[in-house]
Amino acid sequence: MSCLVWNARGLGSRRAFLNLHRLVTHYRPALIFISETHICNRVGRRLATQLNFDGCFCVDSKGRSGGLMLLWNETISVALRSYSSGHIDCLISWSNVSWRFTGFYGNPSQHLRHHSWDLLRRLASLNDSNISAWLIGGDFNEIRLSSEKKGGGPRPLQQMANFKQVLNEIGMQEFCAKGPKFTWQQRRRGKTDILEKLDRYVASREWMDLFPDSTVNNLEFFGSDHRAIQTSFTHETNLPSKMLKGRFFFENKWMLDNDFKQIVANSWNQSEATLNLPNRISKCGDYLTKWAKENVGNTLKKIKQVNTTLEHLLKEEEKQLEATEIRKLETELEKLHTQEEMHWHQRSRNN
Repeated sequence: MSCLVWNARGLGSRRAFLNLHRLVTHYRPALIFISETHICNRVGRRLATQLNFDGCFCVDSKGRSGGLMLLWNETISVALRSYSSGHIDCLISWSNVSWRFTGFYGNPSQHLRHHSWDLLRRLASLNDSNISAWLIGGDFNEIRLSSEKKGGGPRPLQQMANFKQVLNEIGMQEFCAKGPKFTWQQRRRGKTDILEKLDRYVASREWMDLFPDSTVNNLEFFGSDHRAIQTSFTHETNLPSKMLKGRFFFENKWMLDNDFKQIVANSWNQSEATLNLPNRISKCGDYLTKWAKENVGNTLKKIKQVNTTLEHLLKEEEKQLEATEIRKLETELEKLHTQEEMHWHQRSRNN
């Protein structure tokens, strides 16, 4: 299955429609979320018909700004949950599984962007469907790291911190995208262009586990100043049973655990000496899988727990008395973040 998100910067012209037609024809998405459409519902439905999509939902633009559109074909079922000028939230049914998709558009005004982060928090709290597999894609109008910007003045650290904080709070992890790093470009005559990574997909761990072969590709601009972003994935029920049975994944992040070396040594030594090398390795893999499930657990959950404890200590008046504990928690938090980054970097490379 292929999904696209794209800030079109207007679909009212013939040229814009042709660019959208080229995008859809080349990548054939089952679902596409478009922001900054600059069109009304009536025009959006006409475009959907011309592009041969079976479903369409539009949020009208306000004059020549804003506007959202969600298009999908007959291969999936879409149930609308909620919408606003900054999002369209729905449930997707495909290949005998259900998951949540939110097309997102961050407020372009810096002083109003906190409303977008509050919207994400509300969406996370309103999961009345009990479906934890959640994918969010779109133009967030913000960067996470200074390295996601080139040219122009530096981004305030607090802005980036606020973005990272809300993603952490709602338990979302970003994909490692393939293709050009920057997704937005502002050309400046006589000056260096400004490049930023504003468009992206983020997903819950449950969604990543549901679609472990998912990939993200930063595509062309297609006439906009934003690149279209594609995610592609299949569901494991469509894979041969031999590929699923007894499958073992070694997680690089395990090596950061203090007990890892001893666990490997113990499992290897406990294997029967009569076993050949492949069987001993298989036994070791079984031992590691069980150990990881019981002891390593959900890194994001641990990060949240350590953050909560750390925030509590930092608010204490007698900070000096808690200095040793604070340093210990900060070290633990750094290790957990490193483990989580290793986990998703390894997964993206495997894709």
